[in-house]
Amino acid sequence: MPIVLNGSGTVTGISAGGLPDGIIQAADLASGVGGKILQVIQTVKKDKTTIQSASLTDITGMSVTITPSSASSKVLIRYSLSVFTTSNGQYWAMRLVRGSDSTIFIGDQGSNSNQTRSSFGSYMSSYVDGRNITQELLDSPNTTSATTYKLQAHTPYSASYTIGINNSPQNDNYSYMSTMVSTITAMEVAA
Repeated sequence: MPIVLNGSGTVTGISAGGLPDGIIQAADLASGVGGKILQVIQTVKKDKTTIQSASLTDITGMSVTITPSSASSKVLIRYSLSVFTTSNGQYWAMRLVRGSDSTIFIGDQGSNSNQTRSSFGSYMSSYVDGRNITQELLDSPNTTSATTYKLQAHTPYSASYTIGINNSPQNDNYSYMSTMVSTITAMEVAA
């Protein structure tokens, strides 16, 4: 069917999906459409990672990169992280980072506490003591460049402690032990 432009300002003859990809940008949409999800990117981590460090360390496989279509868009980050410890009771902490900015999702309880640099911290008492941590943040990166969000973790009390992601850092082959999955998801939200 041919495309017809008529005098009333309407166009006929365009079938669903007939426009090329990318021809309509967020700025072309009518006002009042803010809050719509424009894209979703997810990373799924199924393997096991162990961390033994008093310094915050990137968690392998727990990062996601999104390229916003508009600088005014927000990015909704959701993550679910499964953490286990060794048989000795220990402290661990983590944080969400955007690029090299580690201040986007931290507490403000005191200049010397781990809460000022970590979005979650916990004490766990045994290797069967696991946690599934779920949090979300609506961020404003103010960019149309590729933006990476990642999770970091550490054992701030002692570098001799070990945490496991998705499974116990030890004794992980017992039939009663669970193998878990962790995810991090980025969603672009129209302004």
